[in-house]
Amino acid sequence: MTLGLHWLGEARGCEPAALVEPARIAAFLEGLAVDLGLTLMDAPRVHAVKGGMAGVVLLGESHASIHTVPERAVALVDVFSCTTLDPLRAEAFVRRELGASDVRWRLVER
Repeated sequence: MTLGLHWLGEARGCEPAALVEPARIAAFLEGLAVDLGLTLMDAPRVHAVKGGMAGVVLLGESHASIHTVPERAVALVDVFSCTTLDPLRAEAFVRRELGASDVRWRLVER
């Protein structure tokens, strides 16, 4: 029995400004949830960590998070949903909003 879907993405070649501005990271997490049709439960929490940013948002369906590594132009993004999740839509959003030249992902059934 599947309890949900966990989208795990690695975005490379991202725009540097997209990886270091807390307000932009928060807007990214909110936008990702809305774009995927998921329910925001609270505002995203974002903080600086090891030269990059880490952020998470609680969803009615579970969570979404991001960890950025600006010196490598990389963002690691995950979304877990106990309902449906469109992995290609998640990829397109990450590519568009972070300016990524390459997005690799996998979908894990939980």
